[in-house]
Amino acid sequence: MAHPPYTITDHTADLGLEFYGTDLEDLFENAGAALTACMTDPETLSFREEYFFSAEGGDREELMVNVLRELLYLANGRGFLTKRVIIDHLDEHRCSGRVLGETFDADRHAITQELKAVTYHGARVTGGDAGGLKGQVILDV
Repeated sequence: MAHPPYTITDHTADLGLEFYGTDLEDLFENAGAALTACMTDPETLSFREEYFFSAEGGDREELMVNVLRELLYLANGRGFLTKRVIIDHLDEHRCSGRVLGETFDADRHAITQELKAVTYHGARVTGGDAGGLKGQVILDV
């Protein structure tokens, strides 16, 4: 039997991310900071611009993933790097807020890791060791 004109190989292209917060609002804000830290050095960013975002989800894990997807869209789709996330509204199924940061500038910022997607695989929100919350997501790189 002839071999097919292709080969399928296993390839790990994921990055696990954990973040912590005293409550869900704090957790989501810290998740945004963690996402930025995966892409670039947050210390090189300034508070020059502001964007608004909103996300919905059926539970807190889906909501967390969708918030992070909004932030990743700003980075990949608009070139906006988030320095700080501010949650203005958070309930069981909706989150809205603002992100402060600036547009990517090759003279001032280095992209250390290109992120393709925030996945639902492994997304969890659990109690943290110190009594707060712990969030986990897998990023496709």
